[in-house]
Amino acid sequence: GYEPGASTFYEYLVKEQLIHSGWMSNTFPLESMYRSFVDSVSHDDASRLVGEGRGARLLLMYTGGKSRELTPEMCSAGATLALGSKYLPGHGEDIETARAAAEACFETYNSTATGLAAESTPFGFTEEDIGNNNNPRREVPWPSSSSKGGDAAGAAKKKNEETRSKRALRHMLRPETAETLFVLHRITGDDKYRDRGWRIFRSVERRCRTANGYSVLKDATRLPREGVTAVDIDNLEDYMPSYYVSGTLKYLYLLFSPSEDYDGKDDGDDNGSGASPFSLDDFAFNTDGHVYTRERRC
Repeated sequence: GYEPGASTFYEYLVKEQLIHSGWMSNTFPLESMYRSFVDSVSHDDASRLVGEGRGARLLLMYTGGKSRELTPEMCSAGATLALGSKYLPGHGEDIETARAAAEACFETYNSTATGLAAESTPFGFTEEDIGNNNNPRREVPWPSSSSKGGDAAGAAKKKNEETRSKRALRHMLRPETAETLFVLHRITGDDKYRDRGWRIFRSVERRCRTANGYSVLKDATRLPREGVTAVDIDNLEDYMPSYYVSGTLKYLYLLFSPSEDYDGKDDGDDNGSGASPFSLDDFAFNTDGHVYTRERRC
């Protein structure tokens, strides 16, 4: 299914075709594999929005399995589907699924106290709900940092659950949602994606910026203790991933650069200089945010 460990594979089913002008499809069935991926996330069970607790409307993405959480890595699906909708024949309608994915991923930010996404956002539904194709509206069960257990096995289980819960609550400054917002804005011209990117950027500045860089948060759902108006030092992990600069900040910067892709015209934000930097017609970004010139067939 579209899980964190597989998201990069699905991403490159499109990007390899863009970077190498489709020649790899002569050797590898990239298009057929991509179509299988699209069919899975566009299925009724996969593209429906579920759960509205804490203001969240979350996208369930799974292929055969029963995924009950949305992780930041899974949010690359929006960019992948949007690129496929524009550049791969027969996939134009996938833009709507891309938009739905972007909505869901933005809400993982919008529904927390800090305005930043946790490493795991759970859905408020049961296996019975999935089987009956229900659309439950209930409070989303955010991870708890405590668990019951009386004996040694219970204590070990409690410790493991507490460790998983703490990791699930972290905000890791990941780039996937920023990339999806950037790509969708370039393709559709809809300024709501800029608005959402700006809200994410402001939350990062407010919650994660330090004198020497930016820090991962220990708990994306925790507000500073009473009286703290600046960055909550107690909630910082003293660690900035390299992908924050190479990916997240890059996509947020490009989100606000001139964007002519969607209509072939300059949007006027560059004071008349004309060209859109890194037009999606000419460039593609790998999963680490590095730029590749797209090859052209003669």
